[in-house]
Amino acid sequence: MVSGRDEDKFALTGFTPQPATKVQAPLIAECPVNIECRVNQIISLGSHDMFISEILAVHVDEAVLDEKGRIDVRKMEPVAFVAGQYWAVTRHLADMGFARPKK
Repeated sequence: MVSGRDEDKFALTGFTPQPATKVQAPLIAECPVNIECRVNQIISLGSHDMFISEILAVHVDEAVLDEKGRIDVRKMEPVAFVAGQYWAVTRHLADMGFARPKK
């Protein structure tokens, strides 16, 4: 893990920068979903900071959409960084709010 102030992360990862439409920071061409945000507030929590942001634009590669135009998580193949390791995230657990099925 390195800071972008000290290293060129695009050169290190082989990712391709792509111009954003609303912010100066580049998008990552190889990422199926890019979200452009404006930071509205930074809250210091001691060990880290929490960023409160406004979403300005969302870019989604059509290759990860299902037949209804929604993101198919299995096609997107997201990863999570947990306890110093990267994990694949593809198993559906529940729908929003863990709502009970209608009778």
